[in-house]
Amino acid sequence: MPVYTPATGMIDGGIGCMMESVQIRIFRGLFVLAFAAVAILAFMHMPETGSQRISDKLHHACAFYALALLLDFARPGTEFGLRKFAVLMAYGVAIECVQYFLPWREFSLLDMVADAVGLLLYVASVPLLMRIPLLRRRWR
Repeated sequence: MPVYTPATGMIDGGIGCMMESVQIRIFRGLFVLAFAAVAILAFMHMPETGSQRISDKLHHACAFYALALLLDFARPGTEFGLRKFAVLMAYGVAIECVQYFLPWREFSLLDMVADAVGLLLYVASVPLLMRIPLLRRRWR
């Protein structure tokens, strides 16, 4: 369980993570904004062309990579494990289920695969992200 230390203004995430509470609040706010933006974009009516099918999957992967990063930094007390992965995949499935009922959108298993690819790319990139000085504090 994360512990807040008022004297330092830091949160000890329980796994050696020390991030300032202000930084965590910023990441939580950014996560909420990204979460909402993904939903809005997913439910909007947009004309589709043939070339958009490929870029749509890239957009899914990038969006879920960004959601994974923001969620991981918004909740630094736990590693990006099965729980965070499952929450974001459930969100992706929920989006597809809503799209099934929208006449201008469609349910797509490939979109869910692209979502999972984005999450797995985040997991794979964590060792690289840990080397970036600005982000390194997340894993301390």
